[in-house]
Amino acid sequence: MLDDLRDQTALVSVAAWRHDPDWLQPPSWEHEAAEHRTVLQAAEDGDAERAAALLSGHITSFAARNFP
Repeated sequence: MLDDLRDQTALVSVAAWRHDPDWLQPPSWEHEAAEHRTVLQAAEDGDAERAAALLSGHITSFAARNFP
């Protein structure tokens, strides 16, 4: 199930990047992975509020950039 979700997320990301919105920084897998690592680190640190806020911000900003 997670493999399918990862594949679908990757397809959405690449499809959205093709529209080339006004990016503050170029889209990249490295940037996406860095945001994921930050969320994971907060969770591993036991900071659930921070992890939730980071994850919410990640999802919200992705949606706003790619599906205005």
